Amino acid sequence: MTTMTLEQLQVSTTTLPIMGYAVFWRLNGVRVAHADLQVALAEAGLLTFLPQPLTPRTALRRALVEWIHDRASRGQAPVLATGSDNGKRE
Repeated sequence: MTTMTLEQLQVSTTTLPIMGYAVFWRLNGVRVAHADLQVALAEAGLLTFLPQPLTPRTALRRALVEWIHDRASRGQAPVLATGSDNGKRE
């Protein structure tokens, strides 16, 4: 993948008319408070792309998925999923 600055793009297209630009961006594995995201997007002029805050249901689901993943990475069986804890308590 080649990345260019806006200035490099403008110089490279001086002889070829451009009808528009396509910009792709992605954030992955980033945690940010909704209020902080709102400020950052507003400063960048992108406030219209602010997602809605998470619903309590979505927040709970994500927390449970992360908790199960964390336990699995430590080699602990997902007790609630199997229904057997072999008498072990944490």
